[in-house]
Amino acid sequence: SGASLVPGRTRDVADDFVTTRQQGRPQRLHSAADEISSGEFYPTIEATTKTMRENAKPLYDEAFAPVSDANGRVFARWDQRLEDLLQSPDIKNAMAVGIENEKRLALAGNRAFSFEEYAVKGFDDAGNLIFDGTPNLRSMDAAKRGLDSMINKHRDGVTGKINWDADPSLRSLDALRKSLVSKLDEITTVDGRSVYAEARKAWSGPATEMDAMWQGRRFLKGDEEVSKSAFDKLSPENQEMFLLGVRREVTKIINTDTQTATNKFADKKADLWIRFRNILPEKKFKAFKSSIETEIQKAKNETAINPKYGSPTELNRQNVNDLSRAPSILVDTLDSAKSGGIFGVLSALGGGASSYL
Repeated sequence: SGASLVPGRTRDVADDFVTTRQQGRPQRLHSAADEISSGEFYPTIEATTKTMRENAKPLYDEAFAPVSDANGRVFARWDQRLEDLLQSPDIKNAMAVGIENEKRLALAGNRAFSFEEYAVKGFDDAGNLIFDGTPNLRSMDAAKRGLDSMINKHRDGVTGKINWDADPSLRSLDALRKSLVSKLDEITTVDGRSVYAEARKAWSGPATEMDAMWQGRRFLKGDEEVSKSAFDKLSPENQEMFLLGVRREVTKIINTDTQTATNKFADKKADLWIRFRNILPEKKFKAFKSSIETEIQKAKNETAINPKYGSPTELNRQNVNDLSRAPSILVDTLDSAKSGGIFGVLSALGGGASSYL
């Protein structure tokens, strides 16, 4: 049954009503999602990346700058321990990974890249680095970043933890990374201050924020209780970043197909609502769920008015003939209906509707 099947003015009224309401659905759903967080995911990523570079770059530049002895002679900070580390095949492999990553990021960010900054000439045909004399601290930092990348491949997307059992070599690679970091901290320390340690701290703060945002993008994956545990362990600031990622996923659901998006939030999606309850304050959760439930009911009512299922059955034709006398009453009372379907709508009209049944 449906009012859109009524010939003439009834059909026009029903079609206009449904069309107008559907046009407003995207904004209403996005407004509901505002209870989770703002929709500024990518602008926040850009701003955070900018903060990372602006805060950390001067410190990294200072840490890697050449130093002079008492006579003004410039020398590279290097010692036997660094040389021993450099001779490790794992360090050389990690350095290649780190420098290649930096080259890729420079291209993505439209920034200049020079192998000379790392005291290397480039890569040979086998993908190995070609050194140009003694590597510098910047190239050793690239090795540290390469080790980070190699280890982080085994980080769980939901919990954020490294799966140390995934590869027997992971723990030894992590031990090597920590040893390299300790040496770089030591060799850049002057009067008790390690510039390299300060640079890493300036970088790691915004980096953990971005990790939390991307972790939020994956909140639909994995067990909901595991997701809650991972969320609860975040700092309050990073929980806000996590919710920013969640909001981006909700935005994606809405934008993929706005007119069917309500189906993705239906009450039968118990797992989804458990996840939302786990991460949202009670007040925001209730406001978000209430707005979504209202929109679901609106969608059901629109279907009752204009199902567009093709040729009507005999029962549909009978109902249309009866309903042709009261289209305005039907439209005015749809949003108060307790259940889907035309008979549920008419029941909401009360005793005055009995003559139409």
